[in-house]
Amino acid sequence: MSRTLFEQTPTMDVSWDDGHGIVWAVPTTPTHDGLQARQNVDAIARLRDHHGFKMVRVLVDLRRVRGIDRDARVMYAGAYTASVQRATALLTGSVASRVIASFFLGLSKPMSPTRMFDDVDEAIGWLAEHPDE
Repeated sequence: MSRTLFEQTPTMDVSWDDGHGIVWAVPTTPTHDGLQARQNVDAIARLRDHHGFKMVRVLVDLRRVRGIDRDARVMYAGAYTASVQRATALLTGSVASRVIASFFLGLSKPMSPTRMFDDVDEAIGWLAEHPDE
């Protein structure tokens, strides 16, 4: 797996995975808010534009995240994110990250296909089922 760092926001590293044709979004802080969520989606949109796609598939590594506020959940579940991200795999690895992902999926109801995974390979396989645009 070859990942190339594309951009760093104040709360996230956004990388391109050449081998799988997906974006890796790795939060670098344990929590973030709505403004920071917008910055993160903007960075993913710039990566999308750089590669000439209409939409991209994104793997979000939540394993170190401890919380996101309501405004961030609204941003990640909303129309702007759905216009950028074709599908989103949420990678969890702790009770806390699973609770956050479950809460997000159940309460926020993302507009684009979004699913939680504990296994990286399963997450990448699921993203592969959603063709590039």
